[in-house]
Amino acid sequence: MTPVTPDRIFQVANGFMAAKHLFVANEIGLFAALGESSATLDEVAKRTGVPRRTLRMVADAMVALGFLERQGDEYRNTSVS
Repeated sequence: MTPVTPDRIFQVANGFMAAKHLFVANEIGLFAALGESSATLDEVAKRTGVPRRTLRMVADAMVALGFLERQGDEYRNTSVS
């Protein structure tokens, strides 16, 4: 008998969360606010009207998923985004 593990559940949950983060990033205008250049979270907050704390969570999730790059305090779109 094959041992039962939660691996498949975690895969599905991670895929769902990744998609939700991507949808939120697009909805709040994160990718558009960055455009072709890099910017700090404070600059993006001014452009989007989204609180810095929210931007930090979403932007860091996008870095983890490969849609943004971060160098120091600045974020930028990747070629994927």
